[in-house]
Amino acid sequence: MKKLKRKHNLIICPASLKRQWYKEIRKHAPELSLEVIDSSRDIVRYDFDRRPDVTIINYELAAKDANFLAANWDTTIVDEIQRIRNKETNTWKALINLKSEYVLALSGTIIENRVEDLISIIELLNPEELKPHWKFYSKFCKTSNIKVLGFNNETISELKERFDRYIVNPEIDYSQFNLPDKISHDVEVEWTSIEQQELHDDPYEKAQILLAKGQNYPL
Repeated sequence: MKKLKRKHNLIICPASLKRQWYKEIRKHAPELSLEVIDSSRDIVRYDFDRRPDVTIINYELAAKDANFLAANWDTTIVDEIQRIRNKETNTWKALINLKSEYVLALSGTIIENRVEDLISIIELLNPEELKPHWKFYSKFCKTSNIKVLGFNNETISELKERFDRYIVNPEIDYSQFNLPDKISHDVEVEWTSIEQQELHDDPYEKAQILLAKGQNYPL
């Protein structure tokens, strides 16, 4: 954000990560002003004319207020963007109205199960990229009458080149990691009651039966 030198920056992330974002920005860019949106009341009281350098909000609250997302942000960071990979969710439908000059999406698992996951995220970053939709799906996807089955192998290279400008995979030098050797300690704990031992023994005995069946009747 400091490099972009933008004044109105928005961070959309899971609620559990808001404080972490706040802490890291305070640590690495203490000169930036910050505000964390924690409730619908905070959105109502938010002063768009005097907004801070960075505003942090979670997905659920952001999806409730279309005006908040359309407030002409300079830079928006969408953390854990795979959470909104489904175009049928209200959150995705709300975030498609985001107005921001720059949008940076962060994810460790950008595509998990379906081709549509990646397509939905690209469309969120640039709604014009896949238009017209019928032409895109006809050229790059295998489809049935009701759903997308996968990518078209004959055009996958062209699609990769087209999507590469949206995806940045950081190169990690694992040789720089200096982790200590793992140390294991076995601690024996006596049962404090018959009930505790029964809670342990019952699933243990059932597991033994299943393992025995697996050896006699392998898949």
